Amino acid sequence: DVRRGLEADDVQLAEFIRTCRPAGEAPLTTILVATKLDKLPLSKRKPALAAFRRSTGQKPIGFSAVNGEGRDALWGGLRRATASPDAPEAPPQP
Repeated sequence: DVRRGLEADDVQLAEFIRTCRPAGEAPLTTILVATKLDKLPLSKRKPALAAFRRSTGQKPIGFSAVNGEGRDALWGGLRRATASPDAPEAPPQP
């Protein structure tokens, strides 16, 4: 929730994901999503997302399920995270 920032359990989960792979295996890709972006006034969104980035070192995707803001960025991140290196690009949308 972008209004609350990262909570202790968020940080613990991210650390677990970073460290749970056996030695020699590629790390899992994580996508940081700051939800409920629509709940913040426009003037507070950029500073809130910047705080996420400062605390994690990772650029967050601001997302709102209410108005769809950030949906394309989230889908793009999911596609990149799950793509096989030899998989073809996604087919064009009709």
